[in-house]
Amino acid sequence: MVLDYGGQKTQQNFVVALDPRLRATQQDLAARLALDLQIHADLDALVKDINQALAARDKLQKAVSVHSATGAQAAALAALNRDIDSVAQMAMKSSEGSLLFETKLRDHLAYLMADIDLSYARPTAAHYAVFHDLDQQAKESEKKLEADVAEAGKVAAGAVQ
Repeated sequence: MVLDYGGQKTQQNFVVALDPRLRATQQDLAARLALDLQIHADLDALVKDINQALAARDKLQKAVSVHSATGAQAAALAALNRDIDSVAQMAMKSSEGSLLFETKLRDHLAYLMADIDLSYARPTAAHYAVFHDLDQQAKESEKKLEADVAEAGKVAAGAVQ
C-alpha cells in the first residue's frame, strides 16, 4: 500500500486475512460467492425487465390517453400491471412499507442474498433449495415481462397510427 499525503509517500506491505475466529474454508467462501453471484444475476435481469416493463407501460398509457383504449391495449396494460406487481412491490413508498404490503419475488431474492451475506460460511442446503425455487420463478417472470413488453409495443404502435 502506498500513502501519498502532502507530497510525502510512505509504502508498507500488509496481508489481508479473515478473522482467525472464523471457521470458513476457502471453498466455503467460494461457494458463498458463487451463490451470491447467481442471485445477483437473477436480480439484475429481473430489475432490467421490470424497468423495461414500466417504460412500456408508461408509453402505452400515454398512447391510450390520447385515444380511447382498445380491447388489445387494455389487455396489454392489464398484463403489464399484473406481471410487474407479481415481482416487485410498487405500492411501497416508505421505509415501513414492508409492514403494510406483502413482499414480492424481487424482495425474496434480495433477502436471500442478505441472509447468505450475514455469515462467512458455506450456504446451507436450505439456501440452495430456496434459490432454486426463486430462480425458477425469476426466469418465468422474466419471460412474462418480456412478452408483455413486446405486446405493449405492438398495441402502442397501433394506437399511434
